[in-house]
Amino acid sequence: MTVYTDSWSHDSNWLARLYDAAGCSPKFRLEDVLRVLPVEYLGSWGSMKQSVIAEMDLKRHRASNDARILQSTLHRLIG
Repeated sequence: MTVYTDSWSHDSNWLARLYDAAGCSPKFRLEDVLRVLPVEYLGSWGSMKQSVIAEMDLKRHRASNDARILQSTLHRLIG
């Protein structure tokens, strides 16, 4: 299974520390979400994500909110 993130370097470091402390290994691979985005949309990613964030008006930074933002941004760009 692959889990996608928009902050791979930060998240992979955090995840490695978490799993190391737990003494186990993840059963999934962490990848940058931009790897699934067709090249013609790469230039639009940042502005579309900011638009989604503004429209959703989420007040707290939470992983579930981040996932909704990424999903909505991908959906708007590539349907």
